[in-house]
Amino acid sequence: MLTLRSLKQKGVREFRAEATGEYTTSRNGRRIPVTRGVEYINTEENGRMPVEKWYEAMEEAVKAEGKTPLLEKIIEHCRRLAWLRTEEDIRHHALECLDCEAYKAWGIEE
Repeated sequence: MLTLRSLKQKGVREFRAEATGEYTTSRNGRRIPVTRGVEYINTEENGRMPVEKWYEAMEEAVKAEGKTPLLEKIIEHCRRLAWLRTEEDIRHHALECLDCEAYKAWGIEE
């Protein structure tokens, strides 16, 4: 079972261009591989995970550990942030704030 501690981020995120297996032809007639950008998060115990999987795993860990009320308080705080436009952005930012324990500086108690 994944826990909040095992999903804790360490270091920086990675962004890589990975080949999709398809090719395109350049204007000079050369074959060039088509790439897509993939972002990874390095975790302490689970190694490197794609960002989407990390968000899903964090959601499950929050529910399993009973920290849903705390997450809801953090989400309410994040709704006031102007740069977060969609509900998904707000939820993702709240999960990141829960991970790095930024809520403690805001005076939100567990």
